[in-house]
Amino acid sequence: MKAPHPAVQRMAPNMTLAERLLFDAGQIKTQFIVTTPERVVRVETPWEDPDAKAIYYQLMLLFCHAENATAVTMIAEAWVRHTARRPDEKLSALMKRATALPVSKAPDKLEVLIVATAYRDDDDAIATLLEAREIVRDDSGGLLRTEPFTFGPGAPVDPILERLVPPAALTPEMRLSARRELTFAQLRSGIVLQPRSVG
Repeated sequence: MKAPHPAVQRMAPNMTLAERLLFDAGQIKTQFIVTTPERVVRVETPWEDPDAKAIYYQLMLLFCHAENATAVTMIAEAWVRHTARRPDEKLSALMKRATALPVSKAPDKLEVLIVATAYRDDDDAIATLLEAREIVRDDSGGLLRTEPFTFGPGAPVDPILERLVPPAALTPEMRLSARRELTFAQLRSGIVLQPRSVG
């Protein structure tokens, strides 16, 4: 029997790390775990607004290409909402009801910890994995525990995450070019990625 892909094997340790980070800080700032042929590193990307998010994604794209990433995992917190379909309710009515309020303002929202991975499988196609845990807090917002959470069938992984995985035909020249571009992009933006080794 064939062993699972290394990215699949890393999902449990990645979730364990995500939960530890959550319990240590009480919240999660979005970050990435990048697996390369040589090492596994964690890169914090604490963006506060859409402009900073776009810069961090560009830096991560260059970093993943420079490092020849074989898998990229995103750890994040998110609000989600499950709106149950009423008997005989049309899909359009359900969607209207489900999107009447932003998720963050909905009274039935849930806070979840998300671990999503994109990797190049044995056939050089991009594959994705998604796991989540509901974050349970007390009335004052203190962290109590996490519980299993399942998204519905076909829940998508952010396509940006898939784009962080370099092409199978990445050449040494392409890696060098990405490394140079990363250096200049960090200088221009004033944001320097600080990868930390993951044990």
